[in-house]
Amino acid sequence: MPRPRLTPEQRYIAEQKAKEARRQYYVTHRDQYAVSDLSKAYIYKLVCDESELVYIGASTIQPKFREAVHRRDIDRRTSKTCNIMADIAPGAAWRLVVLTQYPCDNKTALDELETVYISHFGSGCLNKNKKYDIEAIYHIAATIPNDYMPDGFGFTK
Repeated sequence: MPRPRLTPEQRYIAEQKAKEARRQYYVTHRDQYAVSDLSKAYIYKLVCDESELVYIGASTIQPKFREAVHRRDIDRRTSKTCNIMADIAPGAAWRLVVLTQYPCDNKTALDELETVYISHFGSGCLNKNKKYDIEAIYHIAATIPNDYMPDGFGFTK
């Protein structure tokens, strides 16, 4: 049995209700989407339970929400990296592990520490888009306090 057609007025009302529901959802959940609070910044790795490959990331979103977003993106294959990760294992096989809390003043500092961790994990890391030469990595590492560096990084100031 076909669905009854909505009049233009009914369609408009339904669209407005859906728009308000989306707005209300965002207002209710905006804390988990906030990216401006760098005092809550951290570096994490996604580890595949089946292959032990890792993906390194940096975020200010609560870890449980960040993990859920990654799993959804892997299952939906939203990027080239997610396609690779989905070919290795489904989203549920990836777990998020916080490597270090890193309260910082700007996003550049957070990105630089992420780069150091990516270089530390080397070939077992799926982050292909952030490759730097070793000299650049050590230059970046020189600006980061030792407390936040990966264990066994091999750099002393």
